[in-house]
Amino acid sequence: MIKIAVQDGLEDIKQVLQARGFEIVSGAVDDSVSAIIYSGVSCDWEGVPTVTNDWAGHETTPLLINAVGMTPAEIADLLSSRLRIDGEG
Repeated sequence: MIKIAVQDGLEDIKQVLQARGFEIVSGAVDDSVSAIIYSGVSCDWEGVPTVTNDWAGHETTPLLINAVGMTPAEIADLLSSRLRIDGEG
């Protein structure tokens, strides 16, 4: 089962992803997650959206998806197309 970290407060997204067979975690994440779903970004002084993580040096990094402007179904579809789903690919 593919493990996805979802920011607290995005309950509608969690429900849709669980229904589609993803394992959902929240709070602190480790390198076992395949993707992180969050809402919003921090912007640097030039106004360029930035996201930082601590996965430098790891073999793989999780897919980062900003949920702003996306429906839960769109997020689930994106994950399904970008990550290998059990029994597919």
